[in-house]
Amino acid sequence: MGQRTVIAAQAIEIPGLPGRLEAFPVYRVTERASGSDKYERIRLHVESALRPSAVQREAALRELPEETRAWLLKENTRKAATIVKRLKDQAVQLTYDWCSHGLLSFEAEPPGRPGAGHGPLLGWTLAEDVAAFAERGRQDALRENETLQDEAQRLAAALAPHPVGNLLAVPSRLGMPALGRLIAVGRQVLSQDSTAPGEGTVLRRLTGDEQLIYLLARKDGKDYRPEHELSPGAGGQAIVFKATHKITGTPVVIKRPRKRDEDSLIRVLREIEAMARFGGHRNIVPVLDASADGTWFVMPLAEATAGDHRAELRDGQQLRDLVMAMIAGLRAPHEEGWIHRDLKPENILRLNGQWAVADWGIGKRPRGKTSTPGRTHAGSLYGTEGYAAPEASLNAHDVGRPADIYSIGRIIGSILTGTEPQPNIPLLPDHPGWREIVEKTTQQDPHRRPATLDELQSLLERSLGPGPSEGRP
Repeated sequence: MGQRTVIAAQAIEIPGLPGRLEAFPVYRVTERASGSDKYERIRLHVESALRPSAVQREAALRELPEETRAWLLKENTRKAATIVKRLKDQAVQLTYDWCSHGLLSFEAEPPGRPGAGHGPLLGWTLAEDVAAFAERGRQDALRENETLQDEAQRLAAALAPHPVGNLLAVPSRLGMPALGRLIAVGRQVLSQDSTAPGEGTVLRRLTGDEQLIYLLARKDGKDYRPEHELSPGAGGQAIVFKATHKITGTPVVIKRPRKRDEDSLIRVLREIEAMARFGGHRNIVPVLDASADGTWFVMPLAEATAGDHRAELRDGQQLRDLVMAMIAGLRAPHEEGWIHRDLKPENILRLNGQWAVADWGIGKRPRGKTSTPGRTHAGSLYGTEGYAAPEASLNAHDVGRPADIYSIGRIIGSILTGTEPQPNIPLLPDHPGWREIVEKTTQQDPHRRPATLDELQSLLERSLGPGPSEGRP
């Protein structure tokens, strides 16, 4: 006794099914012992009643969003579970629409009772010419990928040892869209039309994967997968997340304002500007990617903060290295008129083995370039209590370089005494050299402190003796 399945030649009417679709019963036929057939309806086969041409089908395909079209064409046949998982509440409506354009036929459970509509979806199958279109697309993609791989190898040879050339030398690790964007960057570099000044400097201080993120940046938050908040409940004006760059799999940090009011967004834009301008220096944290509106930006994932290393930094040479890193990183910003205004151990990060200054959110831009001078109100503390210079609570808009020098002194005093600083309470270490440095850098009157970072470095050398490699650029 055998079984076979047949699709009825005549369509039947199903309540609720759009008129542009038609349903054909699918029967399981069982041969009886007597030689007659027994018919059991097991599902419905639904297809377009309009019989569109291949050209019309391709036109309908091209109207779909690229991501949706790629998913639709990925497999010739799909089961209901994958359809519902992807399309959720729109599963039935989209299935109807795509079926009506002749892109696919679908299967559904038969009505549970006479006069009822069909039951749940069971799956669908792409129309033959749509499946052929998808296969042509796959073959075209393979040929395009081969072409891109060949061009990547040629550019890699022509650009070596430029960082872009190094990245293009291993193109197989990238998908086609990312490889295409990286090749476009390589063409720019080769034509000596490479983007902003200083970009090459930024590239050279980044690791290989960080370089890829920087070069592939397109101001699209979808390129990153957030994982979890770092230091939850810490307060402050921003939230920081650990995330993964989807293309490279590299862990990064995404920072966004806690609120999206005008002041918060302007602070983030100011931070992005400072990091983009000075991030080529190894002692300034760089920005890898950022939104255009100040709602988020991406930084490398730090190994630690200076606050995490307080015990180790009580060693004189390690503390001196930290202070020299702050001096080196702040020198260019200070020369251009930028003041950080919020130096503290938690804002000094360990990146690729180097200390780097981070968090320019309340930094002061050069005079005449501030976004809204009235935003910084006299009598409001700008900075972190205990680390901020006294003048920051009088008129933070007018603070100068000595304000950052005061904060460096407070960082030194806090680390060596093991005490969290409180406003106007001195933190003087026992070591005579460091004591002199802290005393002079944390004077209440900013005119009695070292006026510049060069003066601070000279004070360091007089009080502690010359370091192994403390030349000025």
